[in-house]
Amino acid sequence: MTHLAHILTSALDASSLAAAADARAYTPFLDPLDLHDQWWFTLIPIAFFVSMAYKGVRMKTLEGYWRYTLLMTAQIILGMIGISVFLYVLVEVLVPVLE
Repeated sequence: MTHLAHILTSALDASSLAAAADARAYTPFLDPLDLHDQWWFTLIPIAFFVSMAYKGVRMKTLEGYWRYTLLMTAQIILGMIGISVFLYVLVEVLVPVLE
């Protein structure tokens, strides 16, 4: 038994233990992903999944489900782009003029 324990402990060096500890340390919803520069990549899947859920609940029949889901996804994305352009113009152009 001690020979097996020696083999197992020698196989696990400090670097593999540290890597295993780092891999286990991530907990979804408690430790968010570090996407500070690429956060906007999440807009497309979030809009798509929200559209899927909304259309799945609201449609009486599923005829044209995917077409309406993609249409709503495009509406959400274009709406977010429009809101961001409006807020950029408001903060960067209109507020300095008013001061």
